[in-house]
Amino acid sequence: MDLYTAMTRAESVGISVPRQVYAERTDDLLKKSTELTYPLVAKLVSRKPVHKTDKGGIVLGIKTPEELVKAYEKIRKAGKKDFLGVLVQEQVKGIEVIIGGKTDPQFGPVLLFGLGGIFTEIFQDYSLRILPVNKRKATEMIKEIKAYPVLKGYRGKQGVNLKKLADTIVKASTLFNDPRIQEFDMNPVMCTKKDCTAVDARIITL
Repeated sequence: MDLYTAMTRAESVGISVPRQVYAERTDDLLKKSTELTYPLVAKLVSRKPVHKTDKGGIVLGIKTPEELVKAYEKIRKAGKKDFLGVLVQEQVKGIEVIIGGKTDPQFGPVLLFGLGGIFTEIFQDYSLRILPVNKRKATEMIKEIKAYPVLKGYRGKQGVNLKKLADTIVKASTLFNDPRIQEFDMNPVMCTKKDCTAVDARIITL
């Protein structure tokens, strides 16, 4: 499933996503992007799953239509023959977390929550639950990770909306209601005092 389809699927189960548009051509890109507020982020939508950061398939901090066109061209070249289009989003800030899931051969669907972004692989700070996951279990998952004090608010630093975060985890678990979905992750999900917004999603289906 490509990035745009995955983001649409996440939104369909009630997960917050940034205001975004998808475009395959530059003329379409400029027309649709008038609906958005700068700064923007442009991301590669590809036929094959790729690590967009390593492949040069993401451009952050786009401030003008001219910069958006340049970003499109850069991403199109990076995508090569697998290029489908570009997903353009309003840039969202917050504390980064990951919410993911995988169908285990023995236990069935398992949900993962942890610190997101580049920290996922560095710290490997996460919690796991076998489905079903309700709000109580989601709250337990949040409190189990070592970075919980950061999420709660630490030494004068503002924390995140923990109720919204738990709700987002529960909604993510409902992706497994579709038996075709074998694996997914939303990384990062940007969390603030007001909301939790998935800015990237990957879904693998049968």
